[in-house]
Amino acid sequence: MTEILTGLIEPRQLEAFSWFEKHLEDVQFDLDSVEIALIAREIPKVSIVVYLGTWCGDTHEQVPPFLKLLELLPEAPLELRLFALDRAKTYPGFTNTQHVDKIPTFIFLKGGFEVGRIVESPMQTWVHDLHDIFSEKHSH
Repeated sequence: MTEILTGLIEPRQLEAFSWFEKHLEDVQFDLDSVEIALIAREIPKVSIVVYLGTWCGDTHEQVPPFLKLLELLPEAPLELRLFALDRAKTYPGFTNTQHVDKIPTFIFLKGGFEVGRIVESPMQTWVHDLHDIFSEKHSH
């Protein structure tokens, strides 16, 4: 499927793309780790907004493992919104109030305020980077 989705989408819409499953094949998370425990505790307190491009290689590589990790946690985020952008990194009505320059961009919000952002890919791993975001900000 080479269709370019735009606007607010559901995670299940991405599963129709051949790249989605391909980038889950080698994904494994240690669900008993201390880092996962902190993420699992904090994730229900945050809203997550993801800007992605169904045409973008970094989206293909990073979004499936991220969604898989969320799926494995005992509780879901407070809110998860996925916005698909076209090649010009826009869609009808998009105002870019969150200053998205590169995709995918994962924005973590607590109480309406940004507590962390991952742009294109994690600096180390999803678990490590999310642990850093939540451990630095968990007192808010």
